[in-house]
Amino acid sequence: MEDTDPEDQNLCRVDISRGDNVVGSLGETSHSFGYEGTGKFWNAMRSPCYGEKFGLGDTIVCAVSLEEKPLASISFSKNGKCLGTAMKFNAAMDPEVKNFQWEFAFFPQLLLKNVEVELQFSVEDELVLEDGFKPCLAALRDGNAIGGPVFDDPKDCEMMMMVGMPASGKTTGAKKWVKDHPEKRYVFVGINMVFDQMKIAVVVFPSPEEVKARLLQRFDDLGFLVHAKIMNELLATFVLPVSKDVTCSDEFFDEVMFVELNRDESHNVLEEMKQEESDLNSNDSSPYSCKNFDESYPFSPNYGGSHVLLCPTLSPQYKGAST
Repeated sequence: MEDTDPEDQNLCRVDISRGDNVVGSLGETSHSFGYEGTGKFWNAMRSPCYGEKFGLGDTIVCAVSLEEKPLASISFSKNGKCLGTAMKFNAAMDPEVKNFQWEFAFFPQLLLKNVEVELQFSVEDELVLEDGFKPCLAALRDGNAIGGPVFDDPKDCEMMMMVGMPASGKTTGAKKWVKDHPEKRYVFVGINMVFDQMKIAVVVFPSPEEVKARLLQRFDDLGFLVHAKIMNELLATFVLPVSKDVTCSDEFFDEVMFVELNRDESHNVLEEMKQEESDLNSNDSSPYSCKNFDESYPFSPNYGGSHVLLCPTLSPQYKGAST
């Protein structure tokens, strides 16, 4: 975006992480490493200058030696030029992760923002090897790969929903559950995380006539309509979002798009509907619903927010590989 520092508009960080590392935090933990396009080398949130900057059209090769004693090493090359050793680190297994071997195996990882890359894991992919190194895929052939957690069938995936009132401890409880069950490899999905990822708001605000037509179609397809009381409650609090550059805005959107009625039209219709709802003062009808239908609401609107945890159920035989 225009107000973003040019150096932060794009991000490419390449290296390895241990199996117990949180996805999305490359270079931010003690067992996660990342060489960045800015020339910095990231590990445990420290980022000393390491090598040259890289960008569009450059080829970066990451060479990891896990056989060096007493410490393993990581080095890089850029367009065939060796940049030297970036870091030496302890690749030994920690006692607390002995129950899950995949937790201490290392795997290639990328952290990208507005960047497109092409990966080469074998000579067949036109990978140019560093002297004395083998391609990553050779670990499979040599029997040096440790399988990660998988599930045999998508139906075996476990999902949990945290239900509770605001500030009741849903987030804290979910994070503790994830920490207490590392073997599950849960993926934590929370409302705040979703909000942090959203930059563009797409507003779907059709004309009243189109709304009625879609409600009728919904009734034909699903056999129910949302109760007028629920619609009136939603209508009373509904507002049109604005981008963060608007004066006095507390929104976080970089852009707001109106894909049906434009903003002015949507605003006018919304105000008319709110006024009509106020005049009706009834829970049996709504300016945003169709009449002459038995209306129902198939689920509770009062969850008070939710968090979803996803994890695979481990199969008896590990599949895949981490090297």
